[in-house]
Amino acid sequence: IGSRTTASKVISTDKKFLDHYENAKKRGIPVGCYFFSAALTVSEAIEEADHVLKVLKDNNIVLDMPVYFDIETEDQVSLSRKQATAVTKAFCERIEAGGYYTGIYCNKFFARDELYADQLTDYHFWIAQYASSCSYYGPYGMWQYSETGSVSGIKGNVDMNYCYYNYPQI
Repeated sequence: IGSRTTASKVISTDKKFLDHYENAKKRGIPVGCYFFSAALTVSEAIEEADHVLKVLKDNNIVLDMPVYFDIETEDQVSLSRKQATAVTKAFCERIEAGGYYTGIYCNKFFARDELYADQLTDYHFWIAQYASSCSYYGPYGMWQYSETGSVSGIKGNVDMNYCYYNYPQI
């Protein structure tokens, strides 16, 4: 749905989000979204969440899947675990308060080493680990196992994922 740039801190909406949303809905594909964060503080995470909520509400978006907080930048790796957890929790709490199911997207190592995952159990993780199996020790709702997949009708590589929950029914 959007991102914040690390250097300038500018928040933007993905220019193709609405097209992707509409095309997926027309084809009966469940839709969720993620926000690529560069938040280093709780207030920045709330600002990012408010942007997401505004885009969703202004465009009457009905999601079937969660809104994920994508936390993985080098600057975020430099945060303490306590800070990174607080930033993540702030985004998720704000999205949840806005009426959407929410979760956390990051790689296995970020989830394991940079966050206190036991303080984020209200939210499902979407773990990125490009391997033949996911070795993340904690619970997760989705696993991104490849970034070099292919899907008929899409040019170039696509990410491939397994989903372990029926999110549209949650």
